[in-house]
Amino acid sequence: MSKVDTILEEIKGLTLLEASDLVKKMEETFGVSAAAAAVAAAAAAAAVAAVAAAVVAVVAALRLGCTGAGSACQRGSR
Repeated sequence: MSKVDTILEEIKGLTLLEASDLVKKMEETFGVSAAAAAVAAAAAAAAVAAVAAAVVAVVAALRLGCTGAGSACQRGSR
């Protein structure tokens, strides 16, 4: 069994209170915050969603025949 597997098995055996204490001690020891990581993950997910929405908009515009700033789509007429 690898060191990581052993640690994982130990963590599985912790109570909720012990797990919470472990998180606090790891945050203090390494100078990080689990909450900050969650915020960063949410921001990354939002960025991915924004890019996906932009791609969908471009594909939709291309399907409508919009080709650039001078096109009928850009001027608002279809």
